[in-house]
Amino acid sequence: MLSSLSVKNKTMLFVSSVLLLFAAVVSLFIYVQQEKRVANLQDAYHQHFLQSYDKIILKHKEFYENRVRANIASGGIKDALEKKDRKMLFELSKGRWETLRKENKFLEVMHFHLYDGTSFLRMHEERKFGDTIANYRPMIAQLHKKQEPAYGFEAGVYSFSYRVALPVFKEGKYLGALEFGSRPEHILSEMEFFYDLKGAVFVKKNPISLKKEAEKFSIGEFSLLYENLGNQALLQSIRKNYTFKDNQKIVLDKKEYILYSIDLLDFEKKPAGKVLFFNDITEMQQEFYETLKQVFTFLALLLITLLFVIHYGFEKIITILETTNKKLETNHKKMQNYLELIDKNIITSNTDLEGNITYASEALCRISGYAKEELFGQKHNILRHKDMPNSLYENLWDSLQKEGFFKGDIKNRAKDGESYWIETTIYSLYDENSLHIGYTSVARDITDRKRVEEISITDALTKLHNRGYFDTVCQRVLDEAKRADGFFAFMIIDIDFFKEYNDTYGHQEGDRVLREVAQCIKDSLKRPSDYAFRIGGEEFGVLLKPEDTSGALKLAQKIQRGIGALQIEHRRSSASPFVTISLGIVAKKAKEISSCEVLYKEADDLLYRAKANGRNNVFSNI
Repeated sequence: MLSSLSVKNKTMLFVSSVLLLFAAVVSLFIYVQQEKRVANLQDAYHQHFLQSYDKIILKHKEFYENRVRANIASGGIKDALEKKDRKMLFELSKGRWETLRKENKFLEVMHFHLYDGTSFLRMHEERKFGDTIANYRPMIAQLHKKQEPAYGFEAGVYSFSYRVALPVFKEGKYLGALEFGSRPEHILSEMEFFYDLKGAVFVKKNPISLKKEAEKFSIGEFSLLYENLGNQALLQSIRKNYTFKDNQKIVLDKKEYILYSIDLLDFEKKPAGKVLFFNDITEMQQEFYETLKQVFTFLALLLITLLFVIHYGFEKIITILETTNKKLETNHKKMQNYLELIDKNIITSNTDLEGNITYASEALCRISGYAKEELFGQKHNILRHKDMPNSLYENLWDSLQKEGFFKGDIKNRAKDGESYWIETTIYSLYDENSLHIGYTSVARDITDRKRVEEISITDALTKLHNRGYFDTVCQRVLDEAKRADGFFAFMIIDIDFFKEYNDTYGHQEGDRVLREVAQCIKDSLKRPSDYAFRIGGEEFGVLLKPEDTSGALKLAQKIQRGIGALQIEHRRSSASPFVTISLGIVAKKAKEISSCEVLYKEADDLLYRAKANGRNNVFSNI
């Protein structure tokens, strides 16, 4: 049957089959990529709100730790606890308790404990005291045993709360402890406010705190305690075998949700409860399907159009091709004109094997500012800009030697000292006997594009590189250091108590502080290979390739001293009367660093230690 078809129809059948197969492959590829994109967006969203949760807990801990210390330091508190004068202690603490309750509607525990493990005064239940609470509250038992602060979620007689408890000493004598506890509903409240996420709090079944109404819904060993969903059907739709580990998808009333789970950790970092958040992804899924529909519709229309054009225009195309062949001879005469146009408009040059310029187009002369006679016989590095690292040219020559060509973006220096950017492709040049005689370069001016790119990688407020550029450049600089078998360092810098600064002086002054700190960091960096970034609100980062680890540490200390020397007033800082920074730095052999993600985590952990150690200091791995 196929043998009876004309050449035209055979060609049509073949082309149609190829186009159909191509459309099917493209459709499948687009579908897979769209699914992957949606999955990546969901994962990124999940990681973002996990980080936000950690910050909420840390902020909550620091807030009530400060409140506990303030209450302990209030006049008469220690004396009343030492004398076991409950009435006096109640009167001294009553005002602060009422104030804190007004500040946080979820605060429900203010509890004084005696050193022997008994309850001395519950501000939230003043008539209940004297019970040996340490016998059934492990967190309190440990606090008395170690006489050290304790933090975490724990069930008590009256509530399941996030608790902050600190020991009380008077002249070295251990008197007992003061504890504040806040219901985990504050997590739901803040996540709903900032991320429009609603959820439910589950508590590990415990005879101390389990309330009867909490038994109405359970998942495994966890019972529902609070929820702000306003939709019981959502809870009921959770799989009975749900383990709080996988991100379960729920479809209810034509809406789609993804469950995200967070552990509520006790003082031993063990799960005492769970928070489930229900992320409504309906709009994202609808956008996904709408995008697929548009893409597939476009492909179908394109395929039909192509088949139509091929079917009705095949013979005309053949005629046009034949006519074109006849015109080749005529067009050849125009080639000289084209070559002249190329010379005037295309940036191109030739060099011999030693890099001496043997030809330069008029366009190259125009952009560089040199006349042709000034370029002929000169080394091509007459155009080299000092900002271009040696590694780029090493890679250029390595590519030419191994592959016969190089393609990349290069910043050059014009005769008047101004810089310009070109996107260049360099090929090996051979004569008619296939003898390698030099190289030819063809380029285009991308100066405007590079200037736009520079704006896109710069933080508008501080003029430092932004977080996006850090993610782009970190691995490249790390790889360079590995190839050179050198050292690599990364530091994270955080302005101490910056939120309090903004609250006290206003955001306009806060922006000024950010600019001055950024300038101080930038002024401390002297080498072209050093990079400074603004990687968060009040967080900055620095990438270095130091000569050794001690040099990196000295630079970090120099930055800390420099910012302190600015003497920017900060009344709300407990670290200093002036604006200070905390700094975490990792410096080691580049080959010992597996990835930028691991490096970032190590530096962030050191920054956390610096902040936990009173701030205004530097912590390093050195």
